[in-house]
Amino acid sequence: MNLKLADFASKLVFESLPPEVVRTLKHSFIDALACALYGSSKPWSKKLRDVVVDDNSSGNCAFPTFPRNGLPASNAALLMGAYCHAFEQDNLRFPGAGVHPGAAIMCPLLALAQEHKLSGKQLLVSAAAGLEALSRLGVATKHSLERRGFHAPGVIGPVGGAIACASALGASSKQILDASGIAASMSGGILAFSKSKAGGMVKRLHLGRSAEAAVKSAQLAMKGFEGPETAIDGHFGLLEAFCPEYEIAGLDEALGTRWESSMICFKSFPIHITAHAPLMAAKKLLETNEINLSEIVKIRVFGSEKIVSHHRIYQPADIMQAQYSVPFCVAAGLVVDLRDPDNFNESLLSDPNIQQLLAKIELCKHDTPAEHSWHTRVEVEHTDGATFDIDMTQFKGMPTNPFDETDISEKYLLLAKRIKSGDKLLEDLFKLENLSKLPDFSDL
Repeated sequence: MNLKLADFASKLVFESLPPEVVRTLKHSFIDALACALYGSSKPWSKKLRDVVVDDNSSGNCAFPTFPRNGLPASNAALLMGAYCHAFEQDNLRFPGAGVHPGAAIMCPLLALAQEHKLSGKQLLVSAAAGLEALSRLGVATKHSLERRGFHAPGVIGPVGGAIACASALGASSKQILDASGIAASMSGGILAFSKSKAGGMVKRLHLGRSAEAAVKSAQLAMKGFEGPETAIDGHFGLLEAFCPEYEIAGLDEALGTRWESSMICFKSFPIHITAHAPLMAAKKLLETNEINLSEIVKIRVFGSEKIVSHHRIYQPADIMQAQYSVPFCVAAGLVVDLRDPDNFNESLLSDPNIQQLLAKIELCKHDTPAEHSWHTRVEVEHTDGATFDIDMTQFKGMPTNPFDETDISEKYLLLAKRIKSGDKLLEDLFKLENLSKLPDFSDL
């Protein structure tokens, strides 16, 4: 990561953040916490928690300085990051670039904030510092690393998170550069889960590992541990090693004038983002033209090359694959209300109504120029021979049609409905910039 970006991250102050950036960052903290609260109840989250807790309890391995009580920030970040991404609901950048701020930046910061009693302003500034770097890195990859089979959030997430965490700890420009260099060697994650009959749980782990690496890299840098300054954009650096195609020039472009932090997209459904526009378009098309599911002969979804190469999964083997599958998400979302994540469960995999509809869905690459990678066109063929179509470039949650305070509150309260003091926590987070420290999460 270049020195200009490190300088920016080390010198950023709250007063430099535009109001719309502060608002979006607060929404992202709320969204990340809500997703983590909901995700913590999932079976795969409990398995990870058990392993982490075992690591910090009595056992056969002993060594001086090993902790014996409580969870350190890095372990807390591992769990929170994995929880946040546990059910495909966490926020991300638009256009897609493998950037998941909630899990990769907000969660490790929330862990550090508890350990170091960070103020709300410190959290917002460090989140902005990390996100400006992470988003520019994501754009620099041209999303090409996923063509090689790497899972982008697991590769770039540690770097953005490390910059955020180092900033939160008051790091110098040199220490931030070291943290990003260390984090680059903690990058990883492959897309095998999308083509396998089992093992989808590992996708959730990629964001947990990113959050953990973010904290550890920052902590190491603060102790004087060095990382190569060329680890991102130099020879054998992250971009060269992972990406068949990349563009370095934009890594430090328009810092402080063009705010990537305002480009966060919030999800309405617990499904991969590439399925949001197809599902919303299909629902709107059926509602507008009063088409019943039984009257559908064919649904054609036109989208990016990636939805055909990565998301054309017609018989998902588990919930993760189902959430990653565009045709399955469209079929499921037309049969049940997916706004409530409780409705996305194992029973959907064998639901006869979904299976019947799934057989009628065809994924196609765009046959006309697309405005962006999430742009979709849906075409429905009716039993009477008529064909209806809709073109969708924007949907609720995107920066051009953002969640407002009511939208983010409704999502939070739905995901945190099992939490006894959820309402009070939401109220506090809306005034995050005024908090001297975070509320006590042990009361949740």
